[in-house]
Amino acid sequence: MEGTGSNPEVYLDNAIRAVREKKQVPEIDFTIHEMEDGSQVNTQERVCKGESKPLLQRCGVLNRAYHHQTDC
Repeated sequence: MEGTGSNPEVYLDNAIRAVREKKQVPEIDFTIHEMEDGSQVNTQERVCKGESKPLLQRCGVLNRAYHHQTDC
């Protein structure tokens, strides 16, 4: 116990004080992301609304796992 010497009472008092005087944790909304240009977007929605499905999903590969398909 560095800084308290060998006195466990001082250590305990410091621990109790730290708990009582604990700073509040700021509330962070992890569903909002700030872009490089300063605009904010919701991470639960698509940023590019015009995007089509991923290629693997369009070709049906995700529905037929482990089947080889080359005609996409």
